[in-house]
Amino acid sequence: MPPTHKPVAKPIPRPFNLPPLPNTSGAYLTLLLIMVVGFYILLVASLVIVAWLLYEMIVYTPAYLSHVRGGGALKLMLIAYGLVLFFGYALLKAIFTRVGGDPLGIRATRDEHPKVFALTDEVAQKVGAAPIDEIFLTPGNELGVWEEAALYQPPGTGKRKIVLGMGALNYLGVDHLRSILAHEYGHFSNKDTFFSRFIFRVSGGYAAIGQTLAGQKIQYINPLFWLIKGYAWVYHALAASFSRVREYAADRFAVEAYGQPLFLQALMAAHVEGTFFSQVGMKRAFELAQEGKGFRNIYHFVGSSRRMFQHDARADVDSVVKEMLEAKTGRFDSHPALADRLAQQGVKPGSLALPLPPRPLADPELDADLEEEKRQIVASGGPSAAEELLGEQTRKIQGDLSDLLSAQYIHMVNAMRQAQQAS
Repeated sequence: MPPTHKPVAKPIPRPFNLPPLPNTSGAYLTLLLIMVVGFYILLVASLVIVAWLLYEMIVYTPAYLSHVRGGGALKLMLIAYGLVLFFGYALLKAIFTRVGGDPLGIRATRDEHPKVFALTDEVAQKVGAAPIDEIFLTPGNELGVWEEAALYQPPGTGKRKIVLGMGALNYLGVDHLRSILAHEYGHFSNKDTFFSRFIFRVSGGYAAIGQTLAGQKIQYINPLFWLIKGYAWVYHALAASFSRVREYAADRFAVEAYGQPLFLQALMAAHVEGTFFSQVGMKRAFELAQEGKGFRNIYHFVGSSRRMFQHDARADVDSVVKEMLEAKTGRFDSHPALADRLAQQGVKPGSLALPLPPRPLADPELDADLEEEKRQIVASGGPSAAEELLGEQTRKIQGDLSDLLSAQYIHMVNAMRQAQQAS
């Protein structure tokens, strides 16, 4: 049964001085909501133009065929019909596209995964938020929240959901995970998940057009295509700016709940370890998929590789951190650069070193392939959030998620090969 406690109504105390946050969310939000409506008006207007053009083509076709003869003329007419109908189909897909849905992974339950829910309930109570309704354990390293609700439902009345990527649970300790969860709950408290159900519809609609017209270069001479593309460009730039401001506000929840030092460590770990997981683990998964193979446990592979990298190339780790701290925020970045996020919370990057990543879950069969010295290096350190929260189930869950990830990559590789053969 879910906990019956209600979220704390009073604001969270601020035990230390913090810099003021940007106060531009209202202006961005107003513009975005207006542009959401404008986007669908643009789609409907484009569809009306396409329908009118199709009607004119049908009316003119008999006269065209009576004056122009030959296979080339007929082929040209069929191509014109095809382009108009295909673009109309893309517009319909964009108008009626659905966003959201549950991710690929394992749905956690309070009976089978009590410690996972206990931790999320603890953080929710700490920041004064309602508890989560559903938790999904996924193959990647994503951590995020969303609210499943109809467009007409007011904020806070939908089903609250969170995704916990096993990659992140494998490279974060429980304390660091607490700080990141406080950030995610901040999105609920700031009603970000309520507004995102409207804002993301434009991204979903535009993506539907792009996927439908992929490879159709002749659409580049279509003025309606460029009008929609330009509108989406402006919209995405505004949406990214709004998202960055909301990230600062969600970061403030983590800082006020668990302090600046832990926030610094958690954020740096998420950036560095997340990059390592993507560049090492995902790259190797793709290489294996090209051979029709998969991982038995990608999380053990990444965790072991990361421990050895820390031991053998510490200077390279420091270089990666330095590059991340020097990175600038891009126009279309939904999340601010690491240095900007730290500065908004009054944190100096040099005040703490990057925490040592936790050890990967021991696996006698996989560990047997390592030399004794390497085995000791891999096994040193504290447990990961995955091991602490999932206990004896960890190895099976990691194996199941590794299978899902491998299947995804094999499917992607096969689709790429089929597309190449077709072209």
